[in-house]
Amino acid sequence: KELGLTMSKFNLTFKIAYTYGLRPWMMMFVLTPILRRKVLGTASSDAKSMTLFRHMIQSIIEMLVGNGTLLTLHATNYHYQGLAKRLCDIADRIKQVEGRQKDQEATVQICSDLVAFEGVDVVTPSGNVLVEDLTFKLPRGGALLVTGHNGAGKSSIFRCLGGLWPVSKGVISKPPPEQVF
Repeated sequence: KELGLTMSKFNLTFKIAYTYGLRPWMMMFVLTPILRRKVLGTASSDAKSMTLFRHMIQSIIEMLVGNGTLLTLHATNYHYQGLAKRLCDIADRIKQVEGRQKDQEATVQICSDLVAFEGVDVVTPSGNVLVEDLTFKLPRGGALLVTGHNGAGKSSIFRCLGGLWPVSKGVISKPPPEQVF
């Protein structure tokens, strides 16, 4: 029973000392019982009382330092969890982009004499379908007039041709980059 009372006093002292600062609470909860014993005549000597007092203060300080270290490790752990999550998100995003590039490479052919779209759907990165089943062939030296209202997808055709936007359906044939300019 006395050990339980001592532990509860110690726990209270530790929590209050950690929360509100060490010195005032140590004086109140640690020094007061020692002085009370001395006044009542239960302390055997001054040296013994001071040794007990010093030991209690040292224990409290060590526990506060240990608690501070534990809290620091806890905060560091959360920091590393955040870094790890961001790295995993980046790795997932890279896999998505590589998958799209492989799909796009499968739909783009390099040939030397023409630009051709065969059954190509022009779709924005956000998923809006601008042109469905676009098919045309433009031989070397030929001309093509592309018309339409604003937002119809005229410039988007060239984004797909240049590889800026992925092509989900159809095949684009084009000359190699060194022959375009």
